[in-house]
Amino acid sequence: MVFTKKYKNYSNKNLSKKQYIFKNALTKNIISLHCR
Repeated sequence: MVFTKKYKNYSNKNLSKKQYIFKNALTKNIISLHCR
């Protein structure tokens, strides 16, 4: 039980990290488009 709980937590953190990086990349792209 504890292991699965920890694993779920880890995967959730990993997901949010990926989403954060993706959103960051998107906003950077949008900013660069506006700057042109």
